[in-house]
Amino acid sequence: MNSSLMRRLRSAIAFAALAACGGGGEQAPPPNRAEDLYVRTGGNDANSGLTAAEALRQVATAADRSTPGDRIVVGPGVYTPVNIKNEGTAAQPITFLADAAGTLTGDAAGEVVLDAAGAEAAFKVSNKSYIIIDGFTATGSAAGNTAGVLVKSSASHVTIRNCIARGNGGQGIRTADATDVTIANNLVLDNDGFGIQVLGQVTENQPQSLRVRVYNNTVFANGSGGITVGSSVRPARDTFFVNNIIDGNSNAGFGVFTDPPSSLDGLVERYNLNNDGYAGVSMNPLSFSADPRFRLPPADFRLDQLPEQMTTSPAVDAGDPATPADIVEQVAARTTATSGVADSGRVDLGYHYPR
Repeated sequence: MNSSLMRRLRSAIAFAALAACGGGGEQAPPPNRAEDLYVRTGGNDANSGLTAAEALRQVATAADRSTPGDRIVVGPGVYTPVNIKNEGTAAQPITFLADAAGTLTGDAAGEVVLDAAGAEAAFKVSNKSYIIIDGFTATGSAAGNTAGVLVKSSASHVTIRNCIARGNGGQGIRTADATDVTIANNLVLDNDGFGIQVLGQVTENQPQSLRVRVYNNTVFANGSGGITVGSSVRPARDTFFVNNIIDGNSNAGFGVFTDPPSSLDGLVERYNLNNDGYAGVSMNPLSFSADPRFRLPPADFRLDQLPEQMTTSPAVDAGDPATPADIVEQVAARTTATSGVADSGRVDLGYHYPR
């Protein structure tokens, strides 16, 4: 995709996402939460952050104050990038929650944006564990080995869900030498690099990427390709790529590095709609290529499925019958339909919007 078309897409996408309030995290509090820390554009970093009225101004300030079990609730608006320095535990993860609806902060609804403004990432998780990033728009990273959301350097048990990663100079979402990462229900589009990149990196004293799960993402119009797995230096192994829609990307929609070191070990690719082809691996018979019948890309990625729409999207009710329970629970509360009806029965493919 040429650069001028990418720029035009960015303008349309930015307007549409603001209008639709895409993204937005899950409102149900996690178990064993210690406390909420609030962040709002009208806040002040000298405040306590313990109530919406005493909100902080920057997400990074709340991140630096956080302890295991804390939930950082962020109101609509634009914020500076975050390098996450603290970590949670298995029982008490640290959750970054975008309150796009304004329900918890009392703000008017709108996107919750972290703008990297040319930095390495909008959200960066390096050598930290048990982090949940839920419902943000991540944009503006520099070119290169960068991303809207970057998980690297022995990070583990990180979940990226319900986010929009768009307009980054590098990748939309990138994991490098990270284990047990879940990338689920994200809209990843209009990035100059790959949409989603799962790879080992050049540092030999760090582990390869293991057990990364990539479920129910819509990956659209990215400059280097859709999803790529592995690198020429270190592999990614035991990875799952399921229930994704991959469409309109330059180069292959799904590519795997197969020369030594190969990333084919433990690779699961199934129940994906991929219109952009494969590199290094053949399409699984359970995956397919077809027009996903988005309502109005790049502004609206809901799927045709109403009576007045003559053809139902092939992505409706096309998900893996063995989709893990945590993924099913996540998307069942959301929708792929313009009517806003919840996704019930067999899981639809791709990104699900808040209802």
